[in-house]
Amino acid sequence: MNTLVDDVQTVTDTNLTLFSTIQQGATNMLVTLRNLGTNTITYVFQEFDGMSWNNIGTIGSPTYGALIPGQVVLLQLVSSYAQVRVQGYASGGSALGFALSRYLNRSSGGPAMLVSY
Repeated sequence: MNTLVDDVQTVTDTNLTLFSTIQQGATNMLVTLRNLGTNTITYVFQEFDGMSWNNIGTIGSPTYGALIPGQVVLLQLVSSYAQVRVQGYASGGSALGFALSRYLNRSSGGPAMLVSY
């Protein structure tokens, strides 16, 4: 089964969750981030270990950085945890286009990835 989500989220001046995913087992998906606005978006991917949210990667890595207007970032997001999210903000506001793609072997009636924002 291939799951594809392609959407746009408004980014405000306040650091908020832009989108989050939860799935059965470890996270392994392709992610595309696009800055569709006119202001720089600062973002960080985080994983939930059952107790707290922790940053994935370090500042300057594809999972923790900034998108200038028009910039596109492609990455393979891998986490040993089932729940991940993206936190972000843009001074003056912006719009984040994002696409998530995940291929999985799913038994009949088995769980699929959920995305919220």
